[in-house]
Amino acid sequence: MADITHGTWIKDGKAVDKVFSDGRQIYGRNLASGTNQEYAMGFGIPNTTWEYGYAYLKLPITNVGEILPQDPHGFWYTLTKGTTYTQTIWFETDATVKDLSAAQITWFSKWVHDYQPATVQKLGQNSYKLVSTYTWPGKGDNNSVRLFDIGGLGKAFDLNTGTYLKFGKLKLEKGDISTPYSPAPEDILK
Repeated sequence: MADITHGTWIKDGKAVDKVFSDGRQIYGRNLASGTNQEYAMGFGIPNTTWEYGYAYLKLPITNVGEILPQDPHGFWYTLTKGTTYTQTIWFETDATVKDLSAAQITWFSKWVHDYQPATVQKLGQNSYKLVSTYTWPGKGDNNSVRLFDIGGLGKAFDLNTGTYLKFGKLKLEKGDISTPYSPAPEDILK
């Protein structure tokens, strides 16, 4: 195993990422603030309600479109050109799996959708995470990106089956590895 040159901790009010001495990231700082607070998912589905720390929706539903954060939080972040980022969305559902490779994330900026492949990983019974890695710049000329914007979830799961869909943790981090959830340091220091 490679040596660790530094670790994730809060030092002098700033977060420091863990990386191997060869530069590979192992625990990334969550760049998206507010992910540990109430949010709703909606737009292409009925808006979720906030229950027990999850954005919850009762199933079945039909006509599933693009799913993205709604009020009270929208998650926007200014990306740096030439930098690789990973978005991860943890969610749960008992809907029937159709095709886990069909889901996508749109790295949406300045009214331009930039759909990129996403991987849905099964973590346990009814528990999944959706991961998309992308090196910026995207197709738009604006670096401000709306995060956690899901396309194709209705192609990955038959949301006309099952009883619930709930979104939990959200994370944006630098690098090409999806690491365990942690809130943004500024959310902890408040």
